[in-house]
Amino acid sequence: MRGRVYVKKSGSNIAFGISKAGTVPILTSFSYSLNTTYLLVLKYIFNASASDDVIELFINPDLSGSEPLPSLTNIDIATDLSNIGAIALRQGSKSYNLIIDGIRVATSWSLAPLPVEFTSFSASIADDAVKLNWRTETEVNNY
Repeated sequence: MRGRVYVKKSGSNIAFGISKAGTVPILTSFSYSLNTTYLLVLKYIFNASASDDVIELFINPDLSGSEPLPSLTNIDIATDLSNIGAIALRQGSKSYNLIIDGIRVATSWSLAPLPVEFTSFSASIADDAVKLNWRTETEVNNY
């Protein structure tokens, strides 16, 4: 089971949502605008003692300080992850264009996404894997 991020359109607005695989998503209100850039951070919290891992979604969080309160939190008893072995990008049944300009995996909030500006990002199938290609315009304070 993976934490999933949803984008749902209603009229000229969108809502964001989260769920574990196979569960009904929890959605924000439809208060976000189309054709606008948003920073989304998905956090998965492992709970080894019970079947109630937590997923949290942060929308446009302040990355300069300590971890803020999440925009959405989902705790359910769906099957939990034993480890994060994959990140999947999927398109639902609608054919909308969604541009992703960065993916970052970290183990703490202090390792939040670095200020990197992408000029291109593409994915293609290569044998039984997905090959990611990107080019950056600027990279500030990275290592």
